[in-house]
Amino acid sequence: GSYRHSLDRLRFLKQTWHLRIAAADLAGLWPEQEVWTGLSTVANALVATTADIVWADAHGEECPVKVIAFGKLGGQELNFSSDVDLVYLLDDGADEAAEKKAMKYCERLTRALSDRMGRGSLYRVDLRLRPYGSRGPICPTLASVEGYYRRYAEPWEHLALIRSRPIVADQEASERWAAMREEVCFRPARGEWVVQDLMKMRGRIEGLVGDNDIKRAPGGIRDVEFLVQILQLLYGKESADLQTLSTCDALRALAAHGVIKQRAMDELLASYTFMRQVEHRIQLLGDLQSHSLPENSQERTDLARRMGFQSLAPFDSAVAMHRAHARNWYQSALAADEDSPGDDRAAVAQRAGPSSGGVLSWLDGLPESDAFYAAVLENDSSMERVVKIVEAAPALLPALRRWVSVTEQILSGEVLEETDPEARFEKPPKEEADFASAVRRGWLGVAARAALTSTDALSTSLTSLMEAALRPVFARVGAEFTPVAVGSFGARELGLYSDLDMLFVGEQGSKDEDAAQRLLVAVQSLRSHGAPMEVDLRLRPEGRKGHLVVTQEALAQYAEGRMEPWERLALGRARPLFGKAMPKAVMVAAFGRQIDKTTAESLARMKQRIETERVPIQFRNRHIKLGVGGQDDVLWTVQLLWWKNHALVESGVTGTKEKAGVLAQHGVLNTVELDALVGAWRFYSDLRARLALLGHNDEVLPENPDKLDRLAAVMSLSGPNAVIEAYQGHVARVRPLFLQTMERLIP
Repeated sequence: GSYRHSLDRLRFLKQTWHLRIAAADLAGLWPEQEVWTGLSTVANALVATTADIVWADAHGEECPVKVIAFGKLGGQELNFSSDVDLVYLLDDGADEAAEKKAMKYCERLTRALSDRMGRGSLYRVDLRLRPYGSRGPICPTLASVEGYYRRYAEPWEHLALIRSRPIVADQEASERWAAMREEVCFRPARGEWVVQDLMKMRGRIEGLVGDNDIKRAPGGIRDVEFLVQILQLLYGKESADLQTLSTCDALRALAAHGVIKQRAMDELLASYTFMRQVEHRIQLLGDLQSHSLPENSQERTDLARRMGFQSLAPFDSAVAMHRAHARNWYQSALAADEDSPGDDRAAVAQRAGPSSGGVLSWLDGLPESDAFYAAVLENDSSMERVVKIVEAAPALLPALRRWVSVTEQILSGEVLEETDPEARFEKPPKEEADFASAVRRGWLGVAARAALTSTDALSTSLTSLMEAALRPVFARVGAEFTPVAVGSFGARELGLYSDLDMLFVGEQGSKDEDAAQRLLVAVQSLRSHGAPMEVDLRLRPEGRKGHLVVTQEALAQYAEGRMEPWERLALGRARPLFGKAMPKAVMVAAFGRQIDKTTAESLARMKQRIETERVPIQFRNRHIKLGVGGQDDVLWTVQLLWWKNHALVESGVTGTKEKAGVLAQHGVLNTVELDALVGAWRFYSDLRARLALLGHNDEVLPENPDKLDRLAAVMSLSGPNAVIEAYQGHVARVRPLFLQTMERLIP
């Protein structure tokens, strides 16, 4: 049959087999581990078959791409509604043409697995476990991945590697993967810091979820998996059966070798299988990717009955018992050093109150933690700052444990003082790792200051920091072209995780191009050492197909012919860096043409596409940046009016709020419109910054009451409804203004 028909048949096969497995599960015909294995076996076959179909549809020769399964699929422990964690690998020695072909194939394979068709999707695909995560190449060579794991991988990546196995690969690649996994994961000895680092990461995850989360909350599924995998890291070298992919088999092996007690194995096996079964019963209704017990009493009672309980009370008791068992063995095996805490530690825990878990997790991970506990107790303001960071910015805790000097600045209060970023990089460290550390420390200081005070200055402080850090990098690679910041970087409106959108303008041809290439390599190298900076040149003419450095003549020709209206709108936020003059061609490209009806209609279509295609329908009214009435509505309104009244650009302002002020001074906006736009911009910016600091998606307003409650607290609003009401109020004021602006431009 056709390509689409083949993919549809695979979806039918999945539904058929899942129905059979679910029936066996609900009837109690299969043990839980058999259910997981059955789901995984189906997934193995479907992924492998899809890989063959996708390659055969476009190519005839043998497929050079291998597929590695991680996570629950790697461990043969898949849920009914699990993502599949995959890593794609390319044969060593592939040339550039083969790499491009492989990348397109991998993108197409991912879509073939995850796109919804008439019978739904096969599997949600998660590729973030590949080397360097979402920033890494989608299809690296096997040799490069081997090198990464042997030299650069973090302890948590070693943990993830334990549950990995090839599912589409030849014998040679499978053997190489198995050898690399054994070498990296099961070393003869590991430092105590490795376990501490992993424990702190686990503690951070616990701080981000509600108590109903049976997967990630204390006593949940992850407690058992973390415990087992850490013990495998520590003892796996001793015997091959300790190197198993399966959590349950590993528990049995750990007990057989005396690493854990028999009672521990019995209780952990019972807890793990029970909680995994609860997870399955939650997910069986509507293919929900949920791990949370229902808060609604009727829904929770229904879940209890699906688990075989006659009423809710015994089910809740069983959940509590199994979670207590899992937590008890997790702590006794991995947190033994907490059995006899010092007086200062106990005192800090008492004074920290509900935030004590986060505070202890933070300070325990520091070298000579006793001194930090003593310092916190000596000063009430130190205690207040530590607690506030834990409550308002738990996402920063892993970095604060690593970059101890910033923790010291928080305790002393020095972090509250605005520093000159130019002075920080006046004599930049020569070693890349030290330079990257300086950037990260600066970023951490800015983020912590925002968490402790206000997010008002966050964007401008981040922008100044990144510009100061880039200056010596440009000098080192000998770049003589003019770097022009665009987007949020140009407007001095960077968020905590914003890319640095730029345009390079020069007149020296290949010399500039070589320098630009060296610059990108240098920035990527700094990023690999922990510097939170990423240069993005996709707004250059022709995008990824264009030269890295554009001449003024080429930019002018592109602007005269093929430049789209949305590109001109983006260039309206341009700003030259390092005190250089703005290239005239940039200003002409941005403002050289008036907005006529055709241009306005093109922009309106683009905005509609953004709202309908880039925002999932369920987030359309909650997407803070791109949703209806969201931050982009404010930005587009101001930028369109700025373009329409381009003579005002001589004012030299770059920020959205500042531009709105200039437009009001010249009568383009009235006072009510100005207040609506500026008020919404401030609220949306604060909301996104607070979400990022809490460790949540900074683009979508959460629905979870616990998250909304915490968000309201850090934004000094009264309760979760206050956040929603404030958000809806700004949407109601902003959306009509945007639509009115478009109507004025399209008579």
